[in-house]
Amino acid sequence: MDVTGQRPVQVAVVSDREVVTQGIAAMLAPRPDLVLMRKVPLTPAGLGQIDVVLVDGYGGPPVVRRTCALLREVAPTPQLVLLDRPQCEGAKQDILDLGVAGFLPASVTVPELLDAITAVAHGRTYLALAPPPGDDLSARQREILSLIVDGLDNRAIADKLFISDNTLKTHVRTIYRKLDVTRRSQAVSWGMQHGYGG
Repeated sequence: MDVTGQRPVQVAVVSDREVVTQGIAAMLAPRPDLVLMRKVPLTPAGLGQIDVVLVDGYGGPPVVRRTCALLREVAPTPQLVLLDRPQCEGAKQDILDLGVAGFLPASVTVPELLDAITAVAHGRTYLALAPPPGDDLSARQREILSLIVDGLDNRAIADKLFISDNTLKTHVRTIYRKLDVTRRSQAVSWGMQHGYGG
């Protein structure tokens, strides 16, 4: 599938947990220009309107395998993104074989979620990496480091994340301390080496 830039990516969520469906809806709501979450029946006609299906991985590999296999049988067109990371390589490969185009951690941030949805809607895979050994950054600090690696300055990052300059400066200082660096260029270099950014 290759969604053009003519319309927002149509997204559905498959989960029995309302906290997941409502949480995803709230995360996507501010960007209707980019993505639209829709409730559709899990039928060929319903799923035929959808570009990306987010599958809740809470039930573990057996449930995820059945869910993904069913979705593929009903409608092979939508791209599937699993909201979880399989804990072992065997389970990961099994799920990839079922056509899953992306994995996201339960702690996914809004930018990561939007990046994953748009990437798989355009035919790419999105396999969020586990934090590298020694990376004890919080989810917010990872988000900020990714934006630093992408070349945004502090003002742009603060505006994008709706936080104050002082809050951002505190996060940046903490990131530098945790990475044992003293300059922005060193943080960018570390981030690029460990899969952060763009």
